[in-house]
Amino acid sequence: MNMVMSQGGFDTLGSISEATIMMDDSLYQYFLKLIQTKPSSEVLSKIRLLLVEIANYPDKKVQEMVKNLVYAPTAKSNCSSFFNRLCQVCIAHWIINEETRPAIFELLDLFKQTNIYQIEQHKIITRWQE
Repeated sequence: MNMVMSQGGFDTLGSISEATIMMDDSLYQYFLKLIQTKPSSEVLSKIRLLLVEIANYPDKKVQEMVKNLVYAPTAKSNCSSFFNRLCQVCIAHWIINEETRPAIFELLDLFKQTNIYQIEQHKIITRWQE
């Protein structure tokens, strides 16, 4: 199932630069491919790394995309838009299979477990989570 969601649905295009949109889309496409080809447990592990330990993320290109997204002038709306899209595609992909449905709740728990004030971390991680 190939699902692509339009960025226009988030009403943020007016304030986001073209370079930021491309960066956001590249990061989204990276995760879309992961969701379509890897087990939900691996996807959840990568999302957790993305949220909590981006400095330890195994793919340096992803680290760079996140860094650029986080330090863009419209970072707050960019990151929010990215995570909305990521969660929507994960849920849409996992809900159709009874075996992967529990991953939806694990995804939501990742956001509950992430407490930016509990963890000593790099400035980029704090900014990313905010």
